Amino acid sequence: MIGVIEDVASAASFADSSRQQGLSAYYSHNSYVAEIAEIDEKEAEKIAKIYCSVDCGIVINPDAAKK
Repeated sequence: MIGVIEDVASAASFADSSRQQGLSAYYSHNSYVAEIAEIDEKEAEKIAKIYCSVDCGIVINPDAAKK
């Protein structure tokens, strides 16, 4: 879990102070997922950008992992 949180935090970079960011992380089906959503203060009802990091462990079915 720590790995996906650090990965998504690095990708999202907290440099842009005009946007608010929220973090979500969860574990499901032997996979760890973390996401950061950015919301522009001027248009708070719109999501400006989403960053995501996934560690799905051992991939049994590559086609399903790509979806």
